[in-house]
Amino acid sequence: MQAFFQLIRWPNLLIVALTLALLHFRLGGHFAGPIFWGLIITVVATAAAGYAVNDLYDQAIDRVNKPDQMVIGRLMSPTGATCAYLGLVTLALGAPMLLGLNFAQLLLKASFVANLLLWLYAGWFKKTPLLGNVLVAGLSAAPIWLLGQLYDQPPALIGLFSVFAFFISLIREIVKDLQDRVGDAQNGCFTLALLLGERGTKGVLSLLLLVYTVVLGRLLWHWPNGLYFFAAIATLLGGLAWRLYRAHTPGAYGLASRDCKGIMLVGMGGILLIG
Repeated sequence: MQAFFQLIRWPNLLIVALTLALLHFRLGGHFAGPIFWGLIITVVATAAAGYAVNDLYDQAIDRVNKPDQMVIGRLMSPTGATCAYLGLVTLALGAPMLLGLNFAQLLLKASFVANLLLWLYAGWFKKTPLLGNVLVAGLSAAPIWLLGQLYDQPPALIGLFSVFAFFISLIREIVKDLQDRVGDAQNGCFTLALLLGERGTKGVLSLLLLVYTVVLGRLLWHWPNGLYFFAAIATLLGGLAWRLYRAHTPGAYGLASRDCKGIMLVGMGGILLIG
């Protein structure tokens, strides 16, 4: 059981579920009906399946980049991981079918497309420069967009945090490419870090951090308490930029990746602060 929870990256799944729950609460939604819980189960199962299939494809890469953190081949057999993946996909596709509501049709289509894209990402897209990064960032923002479809008109808060999730996920994915570039290079990947090199990729990250800061500032300018939230995020983004400037080793880039996750957690607090 411990191996399974490590395979599906349960802390990351918890962040996703809590983000959706906080947004739902902030927008006045209730938790008694099946629709919200169907969304949670579908989103969490889809994300968990994505982590599992990614590890299945990345066994050779992980032996180079993180041999001590591998799950498949160390804590779980490839057969066991494959069964877990298939079970999670079945749950992700089955949960919407049990709802029997109009929203279920949209949720089922979204689940099918997301699972297909995550499988394609693990096998091919992640080996291409930037395309895989943008895909994962888009899928990271998609659950927030889906939550917005529960309302007759998607609230502005949904758009704001969809943008927030997309940018920080995109930055984190590129940072992880820098962290994993040794194993990626040895196993036929051609990520942005390998295309542009360390210096060029840092330049792209610097530009993204600048755009992210400007866009957030623009979006938060007129929100009550928005400037306080912007000040906190801008400070953290500045710290991330400084860490990236000094980073040259996988361990240093690993810390930068954790900084991105910390910004995500602060963003969860922002859901209750602004507006």
